[in-house]
Formats: sequence, C-alpha cells, structure tokens
Amino acid sequence: MRRDVGVGLGCKLSYGSRVRHMEQGTLFYDERFLESWAGSIISDPATAIVELIANCWDAYATEVRVTWPSQESATHFVINDNGHGMTRDEFQQIWRTIAYNRVAHQGSRSNPPEGVDGQPRLVFGKNGKGRFAGFCFSEEYIVSSQKNGQGFSCRVYRTENEAPYASRDFI
Repeated sequence: MRRDVGVGLGCKLSYGSRVRHMEQGTLFYDERFLESWAGSIISDPATAIVELIANCWDAYATEVRVTWPSQESATHFVINDNGHGMTRDEFQQIWRTIAYNRVAHQGSRSNPPEGVDGQPRLVFGKNGKGRFAGFCFSEEYIVSSQKNGQGFSCRVYRTENEAPYASRDFI
C-alpha cells in the first residue's frame, strides 16, 4: 500500500490508487495573528507611539502634532505630520502587503521633500509592522494622506479569518 503525503501550495494525498488534490484557495488567519506577528507594537502603548512617530520620521516629516484623547472634549488620539504622504495606490500596495519590505521597495533612506533643506534620513521602518500600531488603541483607525495634490482617507479595521485586517475608502 502506497502512502504519500505532500504539503505545499497544493497538497497531494496518495492512498493506494486514490489521489486527491486540495487547492490552496483563500488563506485564513486566526484572530491572534496580528498579536503574534506584530507583538508589542499593538499591545504596548509606549511601543506603539514610538512606531507611529518613527513612521513620521521615515516620511521625512519636519513637524509632528499629537492630539491626546480626552473624554471631556471628545477628542481622539491623532498624529498629524507634514511628511511625504502617500497616494491612495501607494497606501493600498503597502497596507495590503504583509511584511512589506520598505528598504527593498523605497530604499534605506528618505530624502527631504521638495523645498525642504536637509540630508537624507536613515529610515527606521523595514518590515512593515509599525503601520499596525494604531490597533494598540482601537480596533479601527483612519489613515488620511495627500500626495501630488490628491488626498484620500481609508478606515483600517480588524477582521476575522480571511485576513488579519482590511481597509475601505472612508472619504
């Protein structure tokens, strides 16, 4: 009796003369995936804030404004910066790529925006995890950006099973 078991993108199970192929289809993620993968970035507020500010640095921001949440004034936690920004397409490409390799796609340095004097900055972000720091404070957050005269806003939120997170156009 022949018994072969193969594991890969397509799984082949052989038992005697019967052969079955299982197709990969959609990957499923356990709801603990981001906690396991991103670790303290989404569980420790101090680490999350450092990651969010590092994202501003990597975008060559020269000004960063942090609004702290307040129940009295009903304000939310917000970080605004004047960095390079992203187009909607850039956002979708980066946010949809798990383990986005910033260095491979954009280089290890960030150049100053047009009209800003300065030397290229060595970037902190390299593995695409810092963008999830907003999940430390909420199950969803809004990303708004502007580049080349075009702006967008997307709601990023946690999901179950099919993907660890998703984004939808907000405005």
